[in-house]
Amino acid sequence: MTVRKTVTLVEEINSEYGAPASPPLRRVAIAAVFENPLAGKAAGADLKPLIECSLELGASLTKTALATLGASPTQLRAYTKAAVVGIGGDLEHGAAMIQPRLGMAMRRAIKRGRVIIPGRAKVGPPGTTVDLIYGPLDERWDLAELYEGLSACGRLAGYEMTRRFYEIGSFEGLAETNRLLCTSLS
Repeated sequence: MTVRKTVTLVEEINSEYGAPASPPLRRVAIAAVFENPLAGKAAGADLKPLIECSLELGASLTKTALATLGASPTQLRAYTKAAVVGIGGDLEHGAAMIQPRLGMAMRRAIKRGRVIIPGRAKVGPPGTTVDLIYGPLDERWDLAELYEGLSACGRLAGYEMTRRFYEIGSFEGLAETNRLLCTSLS
């Protein structure tokens, strides 16, 4: 794998919702841009080339993040991972990049992290954004607790589905959703 470029973003948060953050919270995101060896290939192609690349990227990007933060692994509070795949690729290509070997390489680089690393994969054109969900390194976390807290302070809205929700996390679900959309548009 040849990395065309890396991009580094550092965010320093001095206050959140009007409350000062002391010390300031620093976040870093390191992105690597490279050619997807499976772009344009049929869904279901062997993902091994991407999985193997993820080992190398997990280690190198984590080391770069630590250096950028100027922090030791013991100072880290949370981490995350994400992949944005170009429109010539599939969502499964992004999932192959971030699950599970990239996470193992990240944990080896920081010598800690006992719980699942939250991750997102997305397909889109250049400039696509991705929302990152940070999770603690050594403590369990549950989105139900977050939702409960947001609901308690009036910051969570709900939407009741009156029609069936179509998932796209499997080949069968994606095919079923595609059939629904094709019949709806015709």
